[in-house]
Amino acid sequence: MGENTITVPAVEWNRNVKFQFSGSGSIEFDSFSHNGVVLYPFQEFECEETTIGESNLFVSQDDDAYPYYLTAADKAEGNMNTDHSFEMTITCLPAGGATYKIYKTNSAGNDIQCCEAALSLGAFSKTVAAVAWDRNLRFQFSTADIGFSSLSVNGSNVLGLEDVNSSVFSIYPNPATDLISIRGVENIKSIKVYSILGSLEKEVFNTNQIDISELSSGIHIIKVDNGTVSIKKIIKQ
Repeated sequence: MGENTITVPAVEWNRNVKFQFSGSGSIEFDSFSHNGVVLYPFQEFECEETTIGESNLFVSQDDDAYPYYLTAADKAEGNMNTDHSFEMTITCLPAGGATYKIYKTNSAGNDIQCCEAALSLGAFSKTVAAVAWDRNLRFQFSTADIGFSSLSVNGSNVLGLEDVNSSVFSIYPNPATDLISIRGVENIKSIKVYSILGSLEKEVFNTNQIDISELSSGIHIIKVDNGTVSIKKIIKQ
């Protein structure tokens, strides 16, 4: 009865550790922490800043452990000998903490997932060194409940793109899989689609529609020119 603390000293190798309990689940408790993180009583997550789950800079995926990712490289765009990085100012984290890990492709084009690590409040950055081949690279995140006030990818500030001229026109549907339509803009001269990394992916002229079916999944930038250039983001599923 009362407070119980169990600590297993560190060792110089990776290991599995489980705390096992008898009693068929009948042990009652009013507080619980694991590796220094308070897991009970549960504290409702609140954050004044934008969170990963609220921002359309991050793509959701069918992965319970890492449900969101941020694209840093697409091998179709060519990125040999280029470092890839993200930097964000993290303003709040859930009570259980949060982690990130890296997904990338090796020289043979095979998928690799590695380098899981905890996130911390304040300025946080991760750089993956350049390699001698074109690769895909994503930073994956363990929860939607990560608040941030600034974000850059490969040294370019991407926070705020979603707000540029956002009232000028609309894109339907968004998210999309193939054909999208531009609404609210007359006399369109051109529609350009860029990757989140800044490379031009597709361009059409004198139309309010564009087919994005061949583009990779993730965030893309749409620029509509009718004499005035307006910008909006779209998610390709």
